[in-house]
Parts: sequence; structure tokens; C-alpha cells
Amino acid sequence: MNYKDLGFRPFYKNFSIMLNNDNIMDIVADLDVDEVFDGVLVYGYVDHEAGFTFEILSLALQGDEGGFKFYDLPNDITYKLRADAVEECECLFSEDVFDEYMELFKDKISSLEIYEENENVDKSRRFNFLDPFRHEECIDDVQVVLLKDGLQPEQVWVRIEDLGDKVIIGKLLNEPDQDFGYHLHEKVAFFVYTDEDGNQHLLCDMNPSVKLRAEDLADGRMLCNAIDVFARETTQEHFIDILELVRDSYIWIPCNTILGQLDEEALLKMADEADNLDDLVGTTFTSQQDIRLVPDLMKMDDKIYFPVFTSVEEMGDAAKNHSQLQKHFLEAIKMACACEEDVAGILINPFSSGMVIEKKVWNIVENMKSRIVEDDE
Repeated sequence: MNYKDLGFRPFYKNFSIMLNNDNIMDIVADLDVDEVFDGVLVYGYVDHEAGFTFEILSLALQGDEGGFKFYDLPNDITYKLRADAVEECECLFSEDVFDEYMELFKDKISSLEIYEENENVDKSRRFNFLDPFRHEECIDDVQVVLLKDGLQPEQVWVRIEDLGDKVIIGKLLNEPDQDFGYHLHEKVAFFVYTDEDGNQHLLCDMNPSVKLRAEDLADGRMLCNAIDVFARETTQEHFIDILELVRDSYIWIPCNTILGQLDEEALLKMADEADNLDDLVGTTFTSQQDIRLVPDLMKMDDKIYFPVFTSVEEMGDAAKNHSQLQKHFLEAIKMACACEEDVAGILINPFSSGMVIEKKVWNIVENMKSRIVEDDE
């Protein structure tokens, strides 16, 4: 049994003994080791950039009865094997010693936590349907076909960075030969497509679904309708439709008005001097300092969201209690990023349809090309 035959799964976050090959011997050649050894005890993990890696934990000497004796390695040095260096190396597994090895080598294994990616990348490594498209060693890298009208389908390498709603999010690892409008290291969203013969493909459709004019989006109803459609049928096509619409939309942000100290004191003085607060209605107040409009964030299920609305009417009573700030959605993303709190997503129309554009897809929205056309196009 070896990595080339088995693939990465049996080795991922697991122990195995790899019998010696030239690459193993080269790595331990500089060690002052008197004992003859037959292999190395390793632990498999994924380096997101460098690919599948084996951390050497100990030298292994096989006894007459088949068991192994282990020899300690220096704790201040790490010894690593990339998968391609040992892909044909014979290996042995022993499931009944997993807990024992975890305790014995816990310090070395805990040091590998720096290579952990977000939980969605780890989740994607368990997707068997992605295996036919994976790189043999860099398992987070998959082959995706780019599609755009007027261009030939083109296969590129994409590194998985996150999971979206019905889509997978990744970074382009090579510059496309044709002009798809996206370039090296930009993020794209792709999905699994099953053709009529049952064959699966990873596709990134870069065609805008329909051209728009600014007035189509002005009242927010088109975006609301797209959100309603997605709620009824949560497909990747409908999700991409929403991303394309928010990319070109103006939205309303409820804000709290923050006055400077001098202005606040002046208003309090006016209130104290008035016989009745109603007498102040229609009174002109000129501020002496800058007035800040601070977005009113929402907390739901222990997460912080940046609420926006497709229209003032959608804000309901919140419009009476807040200042309303109209901004382009791309500007709203910048405002959400600038918040002191860790914003999990932009929440569209929280009092009705309630659609979250998660933080992990903001970069995709920012990189999307506008679908707005001029009147003479």
C-alpha cells in the first residue's frame, strides 16, 4: 500500500509507518543515528500552499515479531516529507494505536495547527465528488472549466478557499489564456454540474445572466424578487443571480447619528430652555462639529450582521428611529469591513425576506464585472 494507490484520505490526520526509500534516507542522513532503522513514523496533514505533507515523528525499527520500536528525534527540528517524495513508498497502518500515538506525540502534532485552514476548507477535503478533479498532492487545488460566451471552455487550476451557498469559492492559480475578465489570484465561484450522461464537471460560468440598466435596480424590487426566487429554489444559478444584482445595486443603511460633544451640549441646552419640546419642531440647528453616521449593526445567533435595505419602505419603523444613508453595495462592503466588530455578513432586508451575503463572498462580489449598460448600448 502506498500514497499513489490509496490517495490522501487514509493518511489525512492519521499515523502511518513509511518504510525507507531514498528520500527518507536523505532527510535523516544528517542525524547522528547509530541504530539501523526500517522506516519512519509519520503524521499526515495538509499544507494549503505546499500540499499534502508528512511530519516525521520518529525513526522506526521493525522487530522479529512484526512490531516496531521507535527512536526519538530532536524536538527543536522538524522533518517533513511532501507527498510526491514518498508516493510509492510502502506504508503500514495500525488503528488500535491511534490514541496512544496522539498522546505520545501531542506536542509535535499540536505544532501543526498553524497549517489549519478555515473549517469549510477542511470540510471540502471530505467531499469525495471533488476527488477526480483534485491535484494528487495539492489536494485543495482542483481543475475547473471556465465558461463564457464567445470564448472556448478553458480548464484552470483553482485553490479552494471557502464554501458559499450552493457554490465553492476558490482562487485562480493560473492566468487564463483567454480574456474571461478574471485574472491570477482573483477569487471565483464554481459549482458541480452533472451532464445528461451522469458525468460531473466543475464549472465557473462567467456569463452575466442578463444586461441591466440602472433604472431596473432603482426601486430594489428586482433584487427582492431574486431573493424570493432563491428562497423557493436554492440553486447555485439563483445565488449567482443575487450576487450579480447586489454588485450593481444601491441600498439603504440605517445609521445612528453621533454628534460631537459641543453640539450635544448645545442641543441639551436648547431642550432645557424650551417650555415644551414641541416648540423646537422646525427650529434650525447648525452644528459646530462633524456629525457621524454610524451603521446600526444587528446581532443574531451570536453573530454580528451589517443590515441594509433595498428601499426605505423595507426599513419599516427603523426608518423613523434612524438616519437613512443610501450607498452603493460595494461601498457598503467597505463600511462593513471598517467596523470595529467582526461582521459575519451583510443582511439584506432583515425584517422581510432576510438574505445574508456572507463575508467570505464579499471579495467575489467586488471582483464581479458590472452588468449595467448605457442607454446607447
